[in-house]
Amino acid sequence: MGTSTKTRLVRGSAAAMLLTRMAVGLGAVLRPEGLARSWLGDHAGSGTLPAVRVLGRASAGRDLMLGVGGLAALARPEGDAGGWLAAGGVVDAVDGVSTLLAWRHLPARSRGLFAAAGGGTAVLTAAICAGLRRPKTPG
Repeated sequence: MGTSTKTRLVRGSAAAMLLTRMAVGLGAVLRPEGLARSWLGDHAGSGTLPAVRVLGRASAGRDLMLGVGGLAALARPEGDAGGWLAAGGVVDAVDGVSTLLAWRHLPARSRGLFAAAGGGTAVLTAAICAGLRRPKTPG
C-alpha cells in the first residue's frame, strides 16, 4: 500500500471515528434518557430523572465537542487531530473500565456491549493515532 493510500485510509478512519463520536454525542445531548436506560437499566429510573439527564448531557457534550474539534483539526492541511482522537480514546477507555467496575449492577443485556465498545474504540483510536503520526524528518 502506497504512502498516499495509507494516509487517505488513516485520515478517512479518523474522520469516521470523529463523525461517529459527534453523532453519538449529539443524540445523547438531545435524548440522554435513551443512553441512560440502555447503559444503566433500572438505575436510571425512567431516564427522565434530572440528575440522570444532567450527567447524560454533560458526558455527551464532551463527546460531541471532541468530535467537532478533531474534525476541525483534520480539515486543516497541516492539522493534527491526534490529540483530539487520543482524548476521545481515553474517554472511551474510562467508559469501558467504569462499566467493568459496575458490572454486576448493570443490565446483563447491555453491559457487555458497553464494556466492549469502550475498550474496543479505545484500541481502535490508538491504532488510528499511530497511523496519523508524521514520520520524523532527519535533521
